[in-house]
Amino acid sequence: MGCSSRIGSTAADVGSRSLSCLCLLALLAIPAWGGEAQKPTALPAAASATTRGVANAAASKSRNICAGQPIPAGYVITEWRTTSACGSQGSKPNTMTIKAYAGLALLDVCAKQTIPAEFVIVAWKNSSACNAVNTSYNTLTLKSHAGRDLLDACANQTIPAEFVIVVWKNSSACNAVNTSYNTITLKSHAGRRLLDACANQKVPAEFVIVVWKNSGDCNAVNTSYNTVTLKSHAGRDLFDACANQTIPAEFVIVVWKNSGDCNAVNTSYNTVTLKSYAGRGSLDICANQQIPPGYAITGRRNTSACNAVNSSLNTLTIKKL
Repeated sequence: MGCSSRIGSTAADVGSRSLSCLCLLALLAIPAWGGEAQKPTALPAAASATTRGVANAAASKSRNICAGQPIPAGYVITEWRTTSACGSQGSKPNTMTIKAYAGLALLDVCAKQTIPAEFVIVAWKNSSACNAVNTSYNTLTLKSHAGRDLLDACANQTIPAEFVIVVWKNSSACNAVNTSYNTITLKSHAGRRLLDACANQKVPAEFVIVVWKNSGDCNAVNTSYNTVTLKSHAGRDLFDACANQTIPAEFVIVVWKNSGDCNAVNTSYNTVTLKSYAGRGSLDICANQQIPPGYAITGRRNTSACNAVNSSLNTLTIKKL
């Protein structure tokens, strides 16, 4: 077996020959190339270099900068301290450690700073790193909500647009929030056709309320009916919804009626039937609502479907121009 490699040999071939050669040289005690035995590759050193590289890459996400200047976009403050590099500022810490948050799922930051839009606060606590923040709880744990379907977060913060509150409860992680219920469970509404949510919050634009009811999950909402069932109107042609809410832009009211599902709506007629006007040349709708763009009224009359409209002519025929 030869110990030399040749041009065109594969890495596996070369490695196999090198190992065989080393074994043969050791057995025969024959020095190689110039009388000195060849040293094997220092694998531990190579591994430690790789480890150092990973550690340095992680550390490179943090920077120390002097206090009293804006925080660069993409960073949050994770520590306050005093260093000689940033001069004297009396008794106040003069240096901030800032960390890049892109790609992080969870991180601790000092309180009293802007929370990045991709994160929610999931815990309040104290840490020596944030002693410069003069509050009872000086440190926040942030969790990224990207790609999540369900997560708990502390109350009294902005709810990400793609989520709704489905539960109110208490947890020790959120004791800094001084309310009877300090924690909320958030659920993503993306791609859902139907879901229950706690009342007294903004209804996502692609949904309408179709039921009002009570549930133990939403006891923090101090109303007679604390829970709503939301239905997506995307791709629908005709459906019922509770009255007294914003009508989706592509729909019109064609019927007023009563239903037990909408008893929370304290009106004589608590339910509306909505119909999509997309692609229709003409249709009858109840009066006292906005006429869809591109349509004109071509007739007026009375129908029982629109009795909730207090008018002698409660129904309109509209036609696309």
